[in-house]
Amino acid sequence: YGLREFRIDRIGLFLIDHDTEELIGKFGTDPDGNVRDEREFRTSIRGRAQRFFEEVVEDKDQIAIWEDTELVDYDEVVGIGWNGMAALWSGDTIIGVVAFDNFTSHRPLRPYEHDLMRLYSSVLSHLVTRKRAEQNRLDYAMEHERVNVLQQFLAAASHDLRTPLSVVQMNAYLLRSADDDEQREYYLDIVDQQVERLKKLLEDMLAMSRLDATNEFDYEWVDLANLTSNIIDQQGALAARHGHRVEFQVPSSLPPIYVDRVQMNQAVRNILVNALIYTPSGGKINVEVKQETENAIIVIQDSGVGISDEHLPRIFERFYRSDVARSAETGGSGLGLSIAKKIIEGHQGH
Repeated sequence: YGLREFRIDRIGLFLIDHDTEELIGKFGTDPDGNVRDEREFRTSIRGRAQRFFEEVVEDKDQIAIWEDTELVDYDEVVGIGWNGMAALWSGDTIIGVVAFDNFTSHRPLRPYEHDLMRLYSSVLSHLVTRKRAEQNRLDYAMEHERVNVLQQFLAAASHDLRTPLSVVQMNAYLLRSADDDEQREYYLDIVDQQVERLKKLLEDMLAMSRLDATNEFDYEWVDLANLTSNIIDQQGALAARHGHRVEFQVPSSLPPIYVDRVQMNQAVRNILVNALIYTPSGGKINVEVKQETENAIIVIQDSGVGISDEHLPRIFERFYRSDVARSAETGGSGLGLSIAKKIIEGHQGH
C-alpha cells in the first residue's frame, strides 16, 4: 500500500528484539521494487540506527533522514541516495522501525516527505500493536487449552498406569507364596502380560507426546495399497487368534500418495488392530483402499456391534473407552485412535 499510494520507492519494516538488541526483518522491498519476505534478516541496532534511537527517545515524532548516503540491501551497499527512518511505538516502548529510500527512482526528497513517513509509521504502529495483542490472546488461549489437556492426560494416564502395576504387585506377592512350578508359571504369565501392557501404554504416550510437540513429517511417495496390504499381513496372527476373516479390496491402479510412511503405517495399523480386538470372535473385517477425486480413501469396516450414538463423538479422545470392562480385558492403551487421528489430521486428512 505504501509503495503504491505514497509512491515510495522502497520500504522495509523491522521489529526490535530488545533482548538481543537486534532489528528483525518482516517484509521489505528488493532492489527491483518487489515486495519480499525478510523474516530471516537480523541486524544489530548498533550502527546506522543507533543515533536515530537515541534521538527518538526524546521525541516520538522524530523522523531521521540522511541525504546523499549509502543505500543498502541486506547490509550490502547498492547505491547512493536519501534514506529515512521512523519509529514504531506501542505506548512508550519502541517496537520497531520503518525505513524508506529512493533507490529505484532516485527521486529527490519531496517537501511533505516527513509528514508522509510520520503518517505511515503511525498506521504501522497501530497495526503491529493490534496484531501483537491478538497473538497474545491467542497464545494465552492455546496455553490454557494445553494445560487443561495436560491435566486430563496426566489424570487418565496415572489411572491407566496404576491398574497394571497393581496387578503386577499382587501377582508378585502370590508368586512368592506359590507351592509348585505350575502356580509360579501362571503368576509369571500374568506379570509378563501386564508388563507388556505397561510397555505398550508408555510407547503410545511417547508417540502422542511427539505428535503434540511437532507436526513435522518425513514425506515421501508411498504405495498406499502395498502399505495397507503389509499391515494386514503383519496382523494375520491377531486375526487368526480371534477367528476373524479379513478381506482386502484395492483397485487395479492407484497413484502413490505423499505421506510419512512410518506415521501413516502406525495410523492404519492402529485402526485395523482396534477392529480386530473389539470385533466378537469369528467376525469379518473389510479393508478397502480407493481414490475419490484427488483424495485417497481407506475404509476399515468390521462386523461388530458398532458404537452407540452416545459414545461416537468421543471415541477419538485420549484414554476414552466406551466399554471400560472390555478395554481392561484387551489391554489397550486408550490412545490408539487418538494417535491415528492426530497423524491423519497432520497430513491434512480426516
